[in-house]
Parts: sequence; structure tokens; C-alpha cells
Amino acid sequence: MSKKLIYSDYDIFASIYNKHWGHFAEHSYLAFEKLVLQYAQPHSHILDLCCGTGHLTRKLLDNNFVVTGIDGSTQMIEYARENAPDATFFVDDARYFNINEQFHYVISAGDSLNHIMNLDELKSVFHNVYSVLHNEGIFAFDMNMEKGFLENWIASFHISEKEYVCTIDSTYNNENKKAEMNFILFQHDIDNNWTRSDFSFEEACYSNE
Repeated sequence: MSKKLIYSDYDIFASIYNKHWGHFAEHSYLAFEKLVLQYAQPHSHILDLCCGTGHLTRKLLDNNFVVTGIDGSTQMIEYARENAPDATFFVDDARYFNINEQFHYVISAGDSLNHIMNLDELKSVFHNVYSVLHNEGIFAFDMNMEKGFLENWIASFHISEKEYVCTIDSTYNNENKKAEMNFILFQHDIDNNWTRSDFSFEEACYSNE
């Protein structure tokens, strides 16, 4: 089994994600509510798997659930603790986590599972989720499928703020079923000089079969 990932690139991206992407996870609450959570009892225990900066976690707390969040990025979890202080958070790898607690629901939003780059490791995630679910517990998640990659992923755009400028170029390879999002980030350092960071995130496209 491969070693746990070091999520340093996600740490670099955390502040930008918190400001510009976190609301997407929060908005996904409505879909999970329609699919499963409308039937949930108040104070059900929920694991927010790959919780990012905790925006969905906060929405779950607002709806009277008891929530634990896991993410592989230390800096993402720092923002999550600020955004959802009443939740419990752990820095851990979705492929290998081990929590001594049982949950009524496990939820994973924001196409987080597409970041698991091969099927064996994706199976490991499902195995871990199964191990922490109560009998008749439910695992609800979203994933990008090929239609989504082809229609929404291939793009270039930028974010410009006083403190940073970030360019994003996303591509999808239909042959190897891999997507890539490439970032160039300029930020002010403590001496008010611009520093450049280059990093990329990959996603895998899985068949619905």
C-alpha cells in the first residue's frame, strides 16, 4: 500500500479555496438534503469526508447534526475550525483514516473522491467508510463524471485580489481519463514582494459501471 500523501499544495491553495470555492460545498447541502438528509433524525452523527475548509460542515451543524470532518490538508482544517468551531476535525488521508466512532451518515462533496487517482485506492476509501458506518448507515457523495469533465472542466480563468493573483488552466484527457488543474499563484510575502508558486491538482474520471 502506498504511503499517505503530503497535501502541501492544498495547503498553499487553502486561503483561496476558502474565499472563492468553499461556498460550492455549502450549496451542495441542498442536494444531500433532498437525497438522504431529509430523512435523518436530529443530532445524527455525520462524517464530512474531505471536508476542505468546512463550509458544508457548518451547514450541517446549522441543521442540528453532530459533525466530524476529515481532510488531508492541515491548512484546510485550520480554516474549517474557524468556519465550523462546533465540529470535530482531524487531519487524515481518506484512503487510510481510522476513527473510533460510528456515524449515521458519511458525506463527501466537491468531487473530492475524483482526487483519488486509482481504483484500488478508491476501494480503500469505501472500505474505510464502511468500517465507520452504523448498520444501515448511508454514504452519500458526488463525483465528476465524463460528461461533467467534457462540459465544465476545460477552461482557463483567473482570480485577482489585492493580496494575490491566481491563474487557473484546467484540461481533460479523454484517452487516459485524467483531468488536471494547473495553478500559477503570485502572493505578497512579508517584505511586500511578489512570490510565485506553481502547483497542480489531478482528478480521475471513473466509469459509472
